[in-house]
Amino acid sequence: MFCKNCGKEIKNNVKFCPYCGKNTGVGGLEDEPSIDEDIKAKKKKSNKQDKKKNQSNKEKKKHQIFFRIILILIVIVSLIIGGLFIMSYLEIVHIPVVEIILEEIELKKSSKNVVPNEYHIEKIDAEEYIGARAEILNKISVKNSKDVYTEKECIKEFKRRGFENYEIMTDYYINGEYAVIDNISKLSSTKHPMYTMNYITTKGEVWTLMIVNNAIMANPLSYNYTVKDGKQIVFSEKETITSYDSERNMFYETIPKKDLLEVKIVDNIDIETIESLTIEVINNL
Repeated sequence: MFCKNCGKEIKNNVKFCPYCGKNTGVGGLEDEPSIDEDIKAKKKKSNKQDKKKNQSNKEKKKHQIFFRIILILIVIVSLIIGGLFIMSYLEIVHIPVVEIILEEIELKKSSKNVVPNEYHIEKIDAEEYIGARAEILNKISVKNSKDVYTEKECIKEFKRRGFENYEIMTDYYINGEYAVIDNISKLSSTKHPMYTMNYITTKGEVWTLMIVNNAIMANPLSYNYTVKDGKQIVFSEKETITSYDSERNMFYETIPKKDLLEVKIVDNIDIETIESLTIEVINNL
C-alpha cells in the first residue's frame, strides 16, 4: 500500500507512515494523533511542568532570602542590645533603663546603696559649717523647689552656655541619697539637686562648674591652687552662692565671708568668659 500523505510505498496495515509519521487511516484511526503530535503534546506538558517547578523554586528562594534577612536583623539587634548591656555593666556608658534592669537581675549593685567609707568617718553638720563661713540668706527645701534641673535640662543649659559634649556628674539623688553618676543622660528626666562639670581651657587651666538648684557657679581650680593665703575665689552671676546639704536635703543661699571665700560677679558664666579669665587676668581683678 501507499501512504496517502507522502505517497511512499509502505507495508500493509501500518497505522503510521515510517517516512512522514502521519496516520495512514488503517483500522479507522483517522482522528488519532500522529507520532509528531503526540511528541509535541508530551513536550508541551513537560515544559509546563518545568515552568511550574521553576516558579516554585523561585518562591522558595524568595522565602529563604526573607528569613535570612530577618535572622540577620535579629542577630544585629541582639548584638547592639548585648553591647549596651556590657558597656553599662562595665560603666563605660550611663544608660538609666539598662542600669535599672541590671540592678533588678542583681548583675550590678545599685548606686543608691554605694556609699564610700570616707562619708562615715566624720559626720559634719552642714548647716553649722555653712553658717560659720557665710551669712545664710535663704533656706530652700529641695522637695519644694521648682527650679531643680532634670539631667536633660542640665545638659541643655550647659550647651546654651557653650559647653557641649562634656561629662556632667552628680553625687546625689533628689531625696538626698548618695549617687555615683559620672555622666548624666540627655534622655533622662531624673532630677538631682546639684551637678558638676570639669572644664580645661585652651591654656590648660582647670575649672569646675556647678549648678545647684538654679544657680550656676564657676571655681577656678588652677588659680585657687596657686593661692598662698588660703583665700579662695568663686565666680557667680550674682553676689550670692548656693550650697546643698544632703543630710537635711536643703539648699542654702549665702554670702560667704570675704576672708574665706570671695565671690567675683560676672555677667555670664559661659565658655567665652571662662576662656578669658586666665590666672593672670584673675590676679589683676
